[in-house]
Amino acid sequence: MVVRYPGKTILLVITALLFLVPCAGADEKVVFSWGFFLKSADGLVKSLDFDGPESVGKGDLLRVYLQLHEKSYVYVFLYDSRKDLYQVFPPSPDFYGHAFPAWQKYYIPSAREWFTLDGSPGVEKFFILAANNRLMDIEELAGKVIFERKEGAVDEKAVEIIEKKAAAISDPQSVSIDPVHVAHTAKLGPLNPGEGVTANRVVANGSYGLVLELVNR
Repeated sequence: MVVRYPGKTILLVITALLFLVPCAGADEKVVFSWGFFLKSADGLVKSLDFDGPESVGKGDLLRVYLQLHEKSYVYVFLYDSRKDLYQVFPPSPDFYGHAFPAWQKYYIPSAREWFTLDGSPGVEKFFILAANNRLMDIEELAGKVIFERKEGAVDEKAVEIIEKKAAAISDPQSVSIDPVHVAHTAKLGPLNPGEGVTANRVVANGSYGLVLELVNR
C-alpha cells in the first residue's frame, strides 16, 4: 500500500511483534502511549489492536498516535517495501535537544491529515524504540542514512541495526501494556458504531522495542 508522507510517497503493510530492548538505567521506567487509527473508505475510524495481522486496503487512511510520559524518548521508523527508510518520529534530528515534550500528544502525519493507502502490495515495517535516555547511536545513524542522504539506496546495514535493536529481547516480566482511551475529537472523525478508539500505554524497565508489520489486502 502507499502512504502519502510529507514530501515522499511511502509504501506500507500490520502484524505485531513485541520485544524489549535492554539499555542502561533499567531501573528507571519508560512510559509512553502509542496507537494506530484506521479510517476506512466509508469514513469510519477504528483502532488497530494488532492481536493478529491487520487488514488494510486501497482508500483507507492511517494515522499514528503518540504520547510521551515523563522522560521517555521514543523513536518511530518506517522501512517500506521499496527498501527505503523514513523517520516517522521525532520529526527532526534535533527534536530531543530542546525542552522535553512530556505528556504532549502527537498525531502523525498531523492532527488534520492522514496517510493515504493506495492498495500497492508489499510488506512494510514500523520500528518503535523507547528508552529513558536518548538513543544517541540511533539518532546519529538516522542522521546519516535518512536526513543527510542525498541520493541512492538506503544502507541495508543501518536498517538491520535499527531492527535488531527494536527486536532485542529481555525479561518479558518487566513490561506492562494497558489500553487507554483516546478522547474522540474532530481530529479523528466518526467512529464505528459502539466503538471508541484506544492506544497502548507501555510501562517498561529501562527500554522497550516494537516491530510492526502492516499487511495490505
